[in-house]
Parts: sequence; structure tokens; C-alpha cells
Amino acid sequence: MEIKEISKEEIENNYKTSKKRILLLYTLPLVLLIINALAYLITQINWLLIPFAILMFILLFGWDGGDRTCPNCKKWNAVSWGNCKVDERVKKIKKKPLFGKEKEIEKKQVKKRYEGKCNNCNYEFEKERFGII
Repeated sequence: MEIKEISKEEIENNYKTSKKRILLLYTLPLVLLIINALAYLITQINWLLIPFAILMFILLFGWDGGDRTCPNCKKWNAVSWGNCKVDERVKKIKKKPLFGKEKEIEKKQVKKRYEGKCNNCNYEFEKERFGII
């Protein structure tokens, strides 16, 4: 499929709405979640866990929608993720403690490569994420 041509005005509108949604569905709930968690830790009132759960649900929805924003047309929640390829590598790191010999430690590094396709403009791309086990 070919990439659909999108006007600059539509890209700018998509970018503005994506920024608003990230603010309303990710940043604001994250700040409120931290404040709620601190209030719960200080007071230990159990009913504070109810808004905590609601804010966590909204935060996860905002994180997922923000992660699915197309890099080409900037449309919110328009990307469908396809194949996932996992590459594991072992990295050798040398550590020298204050006393004793130098030690060589092996750490696994996981690299995941996702293939995404935008439902709005048919743009196909790959995204890489690193994780340490």
C-alpha cells in the first residue's frame, strides 16, 4: 500500500490534538497519581486507593495512546503494532571493587524491534526498545 498524502494543516491539527491528549490523559493523571500516592502514604486512609486505581487506569490508557501516535501524520492512537523481533545479547562489563581483584560480569541486554503501521496514512515504520534482564 502506498503512503497517503496528508496536508500540513491536518498534520498540525493532529499534532495539537495529540499534545492535548497526552497532557490530559498522561501528564495530568501522573501528577495527580503521585500526589494521591503521597497522601495515602502519609495518612494511610484506604479510600484513597479508589482514586488511585482510577487514575492508574487513565494513565495506562494515555500511555498506550501516546505510544501509538504515528510519527508521520502525528495522529493519536492510529498505529497498529505487528511483528515483534527479540534480540538477546550478552554484554561483558568489568567491575573493580575497592578491595580485591577486577571482576568480569555478564549482563543480558534485550532489544525488541516492533513493526508498526498507521491506520490513517498507511505509513510503516520500526521502533526499537531496549530492556535489561
